[in-house]
Amino acid sequence: MAAPATGSRAPVPTLALMGLLGLTAGIPLSLCTGTQQAWLESRGVDIRLIGLFSLTGLPYTLKVLWSPLLDRYAPPAGGRRTGWAGVALLGFAACTALLAWTDPRAGLGPAAALSTLAFFCGASADICLDAWRTETLPFRWQGPGTSLHITGYRLGMLFAQALALRLSDVADWPWVFLATAAFVLPGALGAFTAREAAAPPGPASLRDAVLGPLAALAARRGAGETLAFMLLYKLGDNLAMLLFMPFLMQLGFTRTEIGQATRDMGLLAMVVGGVLGAWLTHRLALRTCLLLFGVGQAAAILLSYLLALSGRNLPLMWAATLVENTVFAMGSVAFLAALAALCDRGAAATQFAIFTSLSALARVFLPAPAGFLVKALGWPGYFLACALLALPGALLPLRMRRWELPRLADP
Repeated sequence: MAAPATGSRAPVPTLALMGLLGLTAGIPLSLCTGTQQAWLESRGVDIRLIGLFSLTGLPYTLKVLWSPLLDRYAPPAGGRRTGWAGVALLGFAACTALLAWTDPRAGLGPAAALSTLAFFCGASADICLDAWRTETLPFRWQGPGTSLHITGYRLGMLFAQALALRLSDVADWPWVFLATAAFVLPGALGAFTAREAAAPPGPASLRDAVLGPLAALAARRGAGETLAFMLLYKLGDNLAMLLFMPFLMQLGFTRTEIGQATRDMGLLAMVVGGVLGAWLTHRLALRTCLLLFGVGQAAAILLSYLLALSGRNLPLMWAATLVENTVFAMGSVAFLAALAALCDRGAAATQFAIFTSLSALARVFLPAPAGFLVKALGWPGYFLACALLALPGALLPLRMRRWELPRLADP
C-alpha cells in the first residue's frame, strides 16, 4: 500500500498510485465523450440526437450536489476518499455491463438512463480522487501529482476509446461495453488499498458539509473572477472535442484509422504534454503557464478547422491529434494545479467538485445544441467558433494576482 505524503516530500509509491488510479478513472469519461458517439453514429442515430445525448454526462457538471455527502459520511470500506472511489468505480462497471444489452435503434430511453447512472458513478470517483490528491500532496508537489493523474486519466480515456473502436470493427458493440467494464475492475479494487494522509476531520453535520465550503469561497478575494476562470478556461477545447468522433467519421476515416491515431499518436502526445506541463509548471509561475497553455489550446483547435476545410487528409488528422492532445495535457496540468491552490484543506471534495463542475458546463450544458450548430455553420465554422470561444478563458489568468489562492504558500 502506498504511504501518504509527509512534510514537503511526496513518496514515489503515492505518486505512482495516483497515476494508476487516474488511468482507471479516465475510462468512464471516454465512454461519455467518444465511445458512445461512435456507437450511436454506427447505429444510424441522427447527429442532432447524438449532441443531445451528451446530456447523459450531466453528473459531471452536477456532482457538486452530492459531494458534501462524500465529505460527511464514511464509505463501507477503505479511506474516506479512496474507499468511496472504489465503490463508485465498481458501480460504473456494473452499469456499463448492463448497457451492453441496450439497443439505441429501439429507443434511447434505457441507454440514456444507464449512461446517466454510469456517469454518476464516474463523476463520484473523480470527486474522491481529486480530493485525495489535493489533501495528500503539499502544493509544491501538485504539479507532478496532477501531471501523473491527468496523464493517467487521459491515457485511460484514449486507451479505452482506441480499444473500443478497434474492437467494434471485429465484434459487436455488447462486447465493447463488457470489455470497458472489465478494465475498470482492477483499479476499483486497488483504490481500497490506498492510504490517505492525515487531514482535518470530516464535517460534524451535513449542514456544515454543504455551507462551510460555500461560505469560504464566497468570502474569498476575487471569487467572481476565479469562478469565471473555472467556467471558461476549458470551454473552447471541450466544445471542440465533443463531436470530434462523428466529425472524423463523417470525413470518411475508418474507426480503425481513428483508433490508430488516438492510440499511437494520441497516447504519446498525452505523455509528452503531461511531462512538459509538469516541468513548466514547476519552473515558471502558475499564471504564466495558464496564459501560455490557454492560448495554445485555442490555436490547436484551428488544426481541426483546417482539417474540416481539406476533407479526408490522414497526415493532417494525425497532426491535429498530436498537437491537440499535447496542448490539452499541458493546459490540464496547470488548470488542475490552479484548482488545488484554490482549495481549503478539509473541504477539498466539495470545493474541487464546485470548481470542476463549473468547468464541465462547457462539456455538458453548452454543447447540447452543438449538433444544431454544426448543421447551421458546417464543420469549418463550428471549429472556428470553438477557437474564438477559447480566448476569454485563456486571458483571464492576467487577473490572477488579484485572486486569493489559499494553498499557494504551502511547503
